[in-house]
Amino acid sequence: SESADEPESSRRAVTCRHNSSMFRCVSIEASGSVLDKNLAALSVVSQRAARAIAQTTSRTDLEWTVADDGLISCAFTDAWGRKTSLASRKRPGEEAKRLAEAVDIDKAGVVIIKGFGCGHHIRALLEQGKSAALIVVYEPDVALLRSVLERQDFSGWLVDPLVAFITDPDDAAVISETFSGSEGLVSLGLKLVEHPPSSKRLADTTDRFEARL
Repeated sequence: SESADEPESSRRAVTCRHNSSMFRCVSIEASGSVLDKNLAALSVVSQRAARAIAQTTSRTDLEWTVADDGLISCAFTDAWGRKTSLASRKRPGEEAKRLAEAVDIDKAGVVIIKGFGCGHHIRALLEQGKSAALIVVYEPDVALLRSVLERQDFSGWLVDPLVAFITDPDDAAVISETFSGSEGLVSLGLKLVEHPPSSKRLADTTDRFEARL
């Protein structure tokens, strides 16, 4: 039974919401089974990224919440004491949809998203687009990836053959391999998309990554 003294955050570790066509049940507590399911899906296309995530440890400096729409959100505090949220703390689903709608996915063969954040904008982009564009997610913070993938089941879209992850800005072989077999899509053009909350976080590596594209 619940103790009256038990913190609300503990009592609400698992929160369920009904949202239009799907029923979501997520937890702000890390789950090995959720991680395993996500990594199994991710490894279908991005084996090296999946391996790197499996071999790293989670970030311990993230503040997790379950938003009003049932999706996870998290924030971190930088060295100057400034807090940055990687997704809306209220309705990250709506925020992700707005970001996705601003991207004309049908006018590019490859869409490169700089920053995974909490992952909701990647899912939203896939849901809005009916094109055959290759979606490449650049996220060098594998500890962040692990932390998110321990908490939200994204396996349904991580297994998509047109979604690939790059985690090392200096690994020219992996970057080249990611586009191998998709030369036709590359010839249609590359579109770079920033995840605004990740811009400063990735500022030290994005130039090196883009130079290898």
